[in-house]
Amino acid sequence: MVKKDTLDKIIQSNRWVKNDIAMGRIQCSKVVRTNGEPELLAIITSNELKEPVAAYIEEVLVANNQLILFYDGQFLTSIGKDEYGEYKDYLSREEWEIVFSKKPSDELVNRGMIAEGQGYLLEIHESMEEFMRRGYSEELSNEIQQMYHL
Repeated sequence: MVKKDTLDKIIQSNRWVKNDIAMGRIQCSKVVRTNGEPELLAIITSNELKEPVAAYIEEVLVANNQLILFYDGQFLTSIGKDEYGEYKDYLSREEWEIVFSKKPSDELVNRGMIAEGQGYLLEIHESMEEFMRRGYSEELSNEIQQMYHL
């Protein structure tokens, strides 16, 4: 069950979340707290991406007992292999090497770096209205957004 501190527990676990994004494709992401605003950054990788990307989380909804994080797809940042200094507070050297490997999602799973239990869906911001139409927990969603200054 999603609670106010669910996302914080996921972040504190320092682990990746795996999502099936259709047709057998897997996407892995790690959400971290930054020192600035916006406060939440998602680092995203998959076997299909040439390189990992980063995007700030803009909104959080809780719908059907599922945590859904929304990012702005127009402001995805490609991460270059030579940029470790910018991400060293969020990723270990081992994780860094994995996200630039040929099959990063498979490697994260094989090395046991995926969070157990409650996770989240990571969605592009433009799909938020669809989730809102289906119904969501407005009170819990607002509480979580306030925690992270979203």
